[in-house]
Amino acid sequence: MTYSSGAHWEERACQLIESRGAAVIARNYTCRFGEIDLVALDSDRLTFIEVRYRSRSDFGSALASVSPAKQQKVLMTAQIFLASHEDYCNRYCRFDIIAFDGPRGSVSAQWLKGAFGLAEHPNYE
Repeated sequence: MTYSSGAHWEERACQLIESRGAAVIARNYTCRFGEIDLVALDSDRLTFIEVRYRSRSDFGSALASVSPAKQQKVLMTAQIFLASHEDYCNRYCRFDIIAFDGPRGSVSAQWLKGAFGLAEHPNYE
């Protein structure tokens, strides 16, 4: 099976998430505001996850590549997800980044939990 680069790293992120006891419940959720790569349940938290990969750090790390504008799109998309999924709308939410850095042969993974969010919203932490 041939993966696009994004799909490959999202699959690797799913493996990481599941290896740590969380469950992926949605992939590539899209609405008019944007896309969320992965949505997972991590204990009692509904977790919206942005996946990034950088083979070189010339322009910064994969983690640093999630701009404030991208964060805003994810936050708005999460609101639509919550509004359209009643089973999850009352859960606390967290916004994470799973970042992969390095050439394909020696990639390091980093899962930054609570990377960004809206502290004033009751469902967000």
